[in-house]
Amino acid sequence: MAQSSNGTFWTWGKQKSGLLGIGNYSGPAQYKFAGQTGYAILRPEKASNDTTWVQLSAGLTFSMGLKSNGTIWSWGSGYHGQLGKGNNSSTNSPSLVNANTDWKQISAGNQSAAAIKNNGTLWTWGRNEYGQLGLGNNNNYNSPQKLGTDSNWNKVIMGYDNHVIALKTNGTLWAWGFNNKSQLGTGNTTRRNTPIQIGTDTNWVDIAVGYEFTLALKSNGTLWAWGNNQFGTLGQGNTTNSSTPIQVGSANNWISISTKQYHVLALKSDSSLWVWGYNNGGRLGLGSGTSNITTPTKLGNSKWIFISAGERHSAAISSNGQLFTWGINLYGQLGDNSTTNKTTPNKIGQSSLWKSVECGQFTTYGIEKFNTNTPCTPIKHVPISSTSKISGCSEITLKSKNTHYVSQ
Repeated sequence: MAQSSNGTFWTWGKQKSGLLGIGNYSGPAQYKFAGQTGYAILRPEKASNDTTWVQLSAGLTFSMGLKSNGTIWSWGSGYHGQLGKGNNSSTNSPSLVNANTDWKQISAGNQSAAAIKNNGTLWTWGRNEYGQLGLGNNNNYNSPQKLGTDSNWNKVIMGYDNHVIALKTNGTLWAWGFNNKSQLGTGNTTRRNTPIQIGTDTNWVDIAVGYEFTLALKSNGTLWAWGNNQFGTLGQGNTTNSSTPIQVGSANNWISISTKQYHVLALKSDSSLWVWGYNNGGRLGLGSGTSNITTPTKLGNSKWIFISAGERHSAAISSNGQLFTWGINLYGQLGDNSTTNKTTPNKIGQSSLWKSVECGQFTTYGIEKFNTNTPCTPIKHVPISSTSKISGCSEITLKSKNTHYVSQ
């Protein structure tokens, strides 16, 4: 997920345990339902003026960000040490994990975290009830711990269900943690507190981790899935679970996959977007109806360059750099200044500078390319509903604190 260029960090959705990363936010958008009362940001808001963010990872109780200088920042709940700062305290704005400047990839899970350094070593921390830290025990750790001695790790993803999948530079695939639905892909339901190789293939190139299931891509463009298939997430046209990797269809032009709970987004080499799995609330983007989809189904005819499937909503960036969201919107996580669900892709603002987006449970983060043009003067005290603009400028976002920002 890390990008080759820097950008600014934007945030929106539910303010839960400091997950928005913008400090003590308390309005003006308030929600009150189902016994809950709190605040939410209904449109993208800049989390900081820093322009060096390269990756954001939305966990269930906390989140992390990676900057171009190789530092990791974390925010949200730290109850189990998942912020990695050597204590169990929480924070509502990005805080430096440690002084290391050689991190290259991060992943925030439920209450656990993982990261890879430039030297290929893998580090984990946080809650470890199911062995998801891969350290050979079930002890929690509140600072990064080196996993084994290998130095050829390439990518790791911590699942919301506490199972972990990782790739090595030699193309092998590894798993550990929770395994109640065979999501580790090892042919059984045995939990693992150390990495175990999935099969013997050496041509794996990408991974995505859902709730009790896993997806992975091979270098030949084929897509594979295993684990829980209750909602058709394995893309087989049925709801039968699989304890080992099985191919999804016969296509050999898959290039990107994303999932976090029970629905899947995937891109093909022609930039087309395909969806399947659980469709409650329109999270697949196919329009009205709540029927689950058990095989990959093309979503419209647009061209896309980046995708992110959250727990109950979805987001994608079009080929012209514009951001679209859809699905459940209880806490404004779609960023369209409402709490209304959307069953088809809905454009957010007018910016065409989006470079990545990360959907979590009830929050969404985005990285927008840093615009080096001289910015227009902000218009202060413009109501949230305003659509006024300055001649020659384009709207980036409408800040929920009644500040309308534009840039050239």
